[in-house]
Amino acid sequence: MISILAGAALIGATVAEAPGNWTFTPIQPLADGNHSLTATATDPAGNVGTASSAFTLTVDTAAPAAPVISTVTDNVAPVTGAITAGGSTNDAMPVLTGTAEANSTVSILDGTTLLGTTTADASGNWTFTPCLLYTSPSPRDRG
Repeated sequence: MISILAGAALIGATVAEAPGNWTFTPIQPLADGNHSLTATATDPAGNVGTASSAFTLTVDTAAPAAPVISTVTDNVAPVTGAITAGGSTNDAMPVLTGTAEANSTVSILDGTTLLGTTTADASGNWTFTPCLLYTSPSPRDRG
């Protein structure tokens, strides 16, 4: 018998197959947060072996908050610098910067068109520059 513990709490048990392989799915979901899981084996005589090394994981079932685009920067002369919301630019590859949940993937969209993705760093900061020259579809192309 294999006993599974989260910290010091027994969360369930399973039986190992003949070659010693086993799987386990908790009956009750693990709560959001950090967990340190260990396993112990008990033989038919009731002898309990040494606990396994801890397997640590973080359960995060909450959706991240919406990312924030804090700055869009034009790097093409004659006018460079921050672009105000609703403003215009001659830079087809403006630099976008913002914040999001730490280490999350940020998808950059123009309407429903995915321009690309970037990853927020451990502090939640991200930067994105389109890889290809991007121009909005002309009114003729919008259907």
